Amino acid sequence: MGTSPEGLLHYAKEFMDAANVVADESVMASHTLIGHSIELGLKAFLLAKGIPMEQLKFKPYGHDLGYMLDAADALDLNSYVEFAADHRTAIGVLNDVYSTHGFRYYEPNTVPIPEWKTVNDVADRLVQRLREITQEASRTWNQEPA
Repeated sequence: MGTSPEGLLHYAKEFMDAANVVADESVMASHTLIGHSIELGLKAFLLAKGIPMEQLKFKPYGHDLGYMLDAADALDLNSYVEFAADHRTAIGVLNDVYSTHGFRYYEPNTVPIPEWKTVNDVADRLVQRLREITQEASRTWNQEPA
């Protein structure tokens, strides 16, 4: 049946933890990892809200953090996770590079990079505050219909 919402959130935490390990050493690696953590956190929420994984894998969702955030907002994300304006701005700045895989061939000082503390806080909020909804949605994830 594929990865459950809870499973995706678990992976989001693993990528966030890995990003924090390398944060002081590599902007490219840390921002790629934190971007993937945010992507997985948003996808965990969207999956929990009923959007099929096959749909989440491709455009318009894919790796577009901005699109996923808008879709999650439309499904009442703010009842679970509140983001301040600076969080949303940081997601947008990160998305400009992350969604196009720009960190793969990153050249310093050529693109704006969001403040680490802010994007890390976005990932942490998703991981911490989406536990309950993803656990609840996952309870019936692998059950066969009666």
